[in-house]
Amino acid sequence: MTDNIRESDVVAPYQEDDLYQFGLRVSELREKKGWKQNELSRRTKIGATRLSRIERGIVQARLGELVKLQRALGAPLDELVFGDQPSALAGGDEERLARALREVLPAEDRDAVLRFLRAGVDGYRQLHRPDGPRRGRP
Repeated sequence: MTDNIRESDVVAPYQEDDLYQFGLRVSELREKKGWKQNELSRRTKIGATRLSRIERGIVQARLGELVKLQRALGAPLDELVFGDQPSALAGGDEERLARALREVLPAEDRDAVLRFLRAGVDGYRQLHRPDGPRRGRP
């Protein structure tokens, strides 16, 4: 597999700490499973070199990579992005989530993830309305 690095993937100085923390979480979740990097690379089909760079906080994970990591590691997306902190979605703090995603995803992926999450939150709210879920269109 090739590991082409785009300029947009390279970490800006203000992102270093957050990307490092994200990479550390990926590494810790991988180690909890007893896997070496090459095993996670095989399961996610993310190149070993690229995975190493993600874990070290050198490059941003792309949307597809984030999804593959979440599935392989079996961790909720909010745990993967935020760690053990309370979920931004649980508190309804959409801006906090947007800031966190800005730090770990390139812009073109972040916007898609935010739209997806907003749709999920809206669906959750519809199902858990005080007057019961809506059926069909209003």
